[in-house]
Amino acid sequence: MNKAWQYELQINGGVSDSVSDVSSDTIRKVVTSLQPGSQYDFSLTTVFAGLRSTPYTNFTVTAIDCASADWKVTNSSIKAKIEGLFSTATARNGSNVHSSRVFLQCEHKLTILPPNLNAHCEYWAAGYSVLIKWTVPEGEWTNAEVNVAGKTHTVASPETEIIIDGFQPAKKYKVSVTSLSGVRSSEPHVFYCQTDPRGSFVLRLFRHLVVFSPYCFSTGLLLSIYWSRKMTNNPAVSMEMTKCDGGGDELYEDYDNVTVLGTEHDF
Repeated sequence: MNKAWQYELQINGGVSDSVSDVSSDTIRKVVTSLQPGSQYDFSLTTVFAGLRSTPYTNFTVTAIDCASADWKVTNSSIKAKIEGLFSTATARNGSNVHSSRVFLQCEHKLTILPPNLNAHCEYWAAGYSVLIKWTVPEGEWTNAEVNVAGKTHTVASPETEIIIDGFQPAKKYKVSVTSLSGVRSSEPHVFYCQTDPRGSFVLRLFRHLVVFSPYCFSTGLLLSIYWSRKMTNNPAVSMEMTKCDGGGDELYEDYDNVTVLGTEHDF
């Protein structure tokens, strides 16, 4: 382009100001106050010394602000009403197909809602842990978010279960399980998990044993000591006595040996 030339731009029959720029080989003109999703015919004419070239004519289409549309997203569909002018509308899941001439009016990416999960819990570790499982959902999902007793745990796909510790036996806990895939599912699955009651019974039994074992041990020890002392206090006694003559003080050498066996009793 010759820097001495001027250019006349017309859009939809309206003439804009002449455009000229001696500082660059590229001339850029911004046209404002247009409507989105609309077609505009334009012509460009070169002007020099009062002479006009044959106009270059073409048209363009303004873009659509598709992100501002009322998109309704479910776990199986994406719907929206797009306001504006277009000749063809094509939706692609993933890659786009380009033709020889493309007027990109709208580009917007959305992820459908991940599927809802159906979960349940099972007894684990005698009630001190819970095992939460859910069925394999249909569709795409990246993570499952499990919330129990106010604490959140994340499980990556394709795992469909999680073991969580730190619970009490024979207790009921509120559980919610939500699938994630860039966005949350429409509704979490909420249910109540009952922990194994057997751990509570074992704990109570252990506590009773701890409480009553000293009493049982003490009682047995006292009974053992009592019977042991009673047996040692009943000995058999052997006594040797001599025969006296008339009650005198002198003892005779001739005497009969008399042995008397008896039992001494203490009362």
